[in-house]
Amino acid sequence: MSTAAPIIQRHHHITLCVGDAQEDYDFHTKLLSLKSVKKTALYDGTVPIYHLYYGNDHGDESTLVTSFPMRQSGRKGRPGTGQIGTLALAVPVAGLDFRHQRLAAHGFAPSISERFGERVLGFAHPCGITYELIGTADDARLMALSYVAPSLDTTIFAIGSAIWLFANYPDQWQLLRDDPSLIPTAINEILRMESPIQGFSRYSVADHEFDGVTLPADSRIIVLYGSANRDERRWTSPETFDIRRGGVARHLAFGYGEHACIGLNLAKLEMAALFSALAATVGRFECVSSERVLNNTLRGFRHLDVRVH
Repeated sequence: MSTAAPIIQRHHHITLCVGDAQEDYDFHTKLLSLKSVKKTALYDGTVPIYHLYYGNDHGDESTLVTSFPMRQSGRKGRPGTGQIGTLALAVPVAGLDFRHQRLAAHGFAPSISERFGERVLGFAHPCGITYELIGTADDARLMALSYVAPSLDTTIFAIGSAIWLFANYPDQWQLLRDDPSLIPTAINEILRMESPIQGFSRYSVADHEFDGVTLPADSRIIVLYGSANRDERRWTSPETFDIRRGGVARHLAFGYGEHACIGLNLAKLEMAALFSALAATVGRFECVSSERVLNNTLRGFRHLDVRVH
């Protein structure tokens, strides 16, 4: 007699009934650093009831926590049948101490315990539901995914922008063909001119003064790499494409410091291999037609038709 396969093998998301919408949103996105995946509203007469989704960057199933903030409707979720008593989330164990300090700094009362050999950080949602962050060993598969996945669109766009630049500046392509040792500098100049990621959001964990302006703690900051890479205060003739530009390795297309892109060397290796092969066979590029991609973050081409000679 065969055993039937279980019908339910994994969950899509877990839903909580909580209090205030803004309180819940700030708790999950600003404090726990979950991604706001989706916001919907249900209307019962004139009073909206929000349904908020949080998860990883891709909104993958089994990473999602959703909530119904009920306070504005005059109803309040309570522990009991159908309600979550404790919500447990797996996080890298190396980050537990930082999270403990961050929760304490925001007025929560976190506690550290151990269960089955794993460290557990406990605290409560503002509405009272118990949360547990369970420290797990770093997963090499997730590290590999973080290394490879973000490099797809960005590297593709950077290569497309390079071909477009060389088509419009044939003298620069000839310089590279005559002296392939310029390839590393050319790559940096391409990334400066056409930064694949134009801007990125960061979260300020403390007050910080920058150029006479105070960036307050617990605020979102937009870092505009594309603007910095064409800042006339830093670059001479910033709108000119020059593969012999001095000091161009200091561009910010890959970020900076501890926030620098971990895949930058892989991206440069791919581009260098391609340009080395093209320099040996292609005399010049001719741009037939092009269309920019419409994207708030990425800069590149939706399509780029090129003839090679």
